[in-house]
Amino acid sequence: MKIKKKEKSVLDIIVANVITLIFILTFLLMVFFVYCSMTNRMPTVFGYHMLRVVTGSMDPTYPEGSYIVVKSTDTDKLKVGEVISFYSRDEAIAGQVNTHRIKEIKNNNGTKSFVTKGDANPTQDPVEVQPEDIVGKVIAHANIIDGIG
Repeated sequence: MKIKKKEKSVLDIIVANVITLIFILTFLLMVFFVYCSMTNRMPTVFGYHMLRVVTGSMDPTYPEGSYIVVKSTDTDKLKVGEVISFYSRDEAIAGQVNTHRIKEIKNNNGTKSFVTKGDANPTQDPVEVQPEDIVGKVIAHANIIDGIG
């Protein structure tokens, strides 16, 4: 007695391929985030970064706990008044990502640097930001209260 093989329908094949693709993309995304973590660099997707505000230095513009979207930006196009995220060289938080407003742009013999300050801080940041340390400028935010979402 022969047993008939069940033929796969086109829908079954499509579903199987979609599931396989999802697993592959998930694996690649995990590898990407592990790599970013190991190199101490922030993950980026098509030049955009999503960050959570963890201090009150930008109150009331970006309260602690809110989320911001940062877009990689040409540093030559940045202007006074824009808010940027950058890797800090301040000894107190060296290497951490900081988000503050540009207060002044300096040009010392062709070398540009940015003076920044948190909106809620009484003084400007002690260390100027170098162009190579800039992640990008804030283009969007969402104020989300902890515990609701």
